[in-house]
Amino acid sequence: MFEGRRPGRHPVEATVDGELSVAFVDVVPSVSVGRWRQLDLGGSGGCGITQDGRLACWGLTWKRSTGHIEISEGHTLARPVFRAGLPAQPRQVAVGSLGGCILVEGGSVYCWGDGFLGAPGIESDVPVRLHAVAVPPATTLVAGGSHSCSLTAAGTAWCWGWNSSGQVGPVVVPRTIEGPQPIALPHAVRQLALGTLHSCALLQDGSVWCWGAAMDRVVEASGVPPLGQPRRVDLPGPATAIGSGSGHSCARLEDEALWCWGRGDYFSMALTGAVLGPTRIATDVAPGDWGLAAAVTCVRTPPAELTCWGDNLASSLEFSTYPGPFRMMLPANIGPLQHSRQSGLCAIDAAGIASCWGGGSFGDGTGRSSRITRDGVPFIRRIAAPVEESSLLRP
Repeated sequence: MFEGRRPGRHPVEATVDGELSVAFVDVVPSVSVGRWRQLDLGGSGGCGITQDGRLACWGLTWKRSTGHIEISEGHTLARPVFRAGLPAQPRQVAVGSLGGCILVEGGSVYCWGDGFLGAPGIESDVPVRLHAVAVPPATTLVAGGSHSCSLTAAGTAWCWGWNSSGQVGPVVVPRTIEGPQPIALPHAVRQLALGTLHSCALLQDGSVWCWGAAMDRVVEASGVPPLGQPRRVDLPGPATAIGSGSGHSCARLEDEALWCWGRGDYFSMALTGAVLGPTRIATDVAPGDWGLAAAVTCVRTPPAELTCWGDNLASSLEFSTYPGPFRMMLPANIGPLQHSRQSGLCAIDAAGIASCWGGGSFGDGTGRSSRITRDGVPFIRRIAAPVEESSLLRP
């Protein structure tokens, strides 16, 4: 739809409740027309896997090197570049604040950065295989702030990394890096979702269990378990999907209602910093029509209206609506919303092009957040995967 358009702001028509509205899309200069298969946004950058199975990253997802480019302090990758020298073709990538992990064919996990290797005092700018003997082959990989978890075919969750608040498991020595360890849960795990300092698991029976920062204030009380001990979230029914932001999490239930808990100002009009138990924020939410960013929660009403609560997206507004709700119009052809650990959100359409908006570094070459105007129209950045080696750097 946007290929061949000159760089600039282009109008896109969208119909909501029978009325015609206009959204605007920023088409940025780019030499690449590659397609994404999967995308993950970390705290200050992102990585994705292209449809031909290659890994590309941007921002500060590598602290100094990208395999073929040495980055000096104070520089960041403004556009996605391919990651050279991988041990095998990646199936999935998960990115945190200053590092991440890849899952390769065969189920092995390779990690880089601060805390992601699950061993004190060890950092690496190149992917290192994670305790190959101790960790069973993984089928899914998820990253939090500075910790990660994997899921095996048998439904066992393994977590590792910084464990300052029990986000990896029970805390024995505060503020240490823990190696990979299985998480004791009553049933097999269906899905994992990680925040900055907490972790959650959706089990096969539909129950949701969480552990880490502030989780003792939002889950079922049963004595005072050790910090990091998983506890069940008191939801009114079985869940079908979960997601986590920086300090909050949400679950979509079987009745299609969306319930959230944690930092209340990230999903409701609660006072700043207030911790809330499970709260229903929306009904009739379809899969792919809700997304969590670092400190924001958004729900899409088909085909094109997005309602959001939170604070970090508001920093990309020309007006303040903190803590929300605020509404915006999206082009109707944008794909399913992707959860993010940045302040903005992305969606990948059927053509494999990412559309991103809000606060964050989206790898479009500008290094800027995508502002939202007073009339609720976001400047959407279209992010294509690279198709050739590039060394674009932005000071």
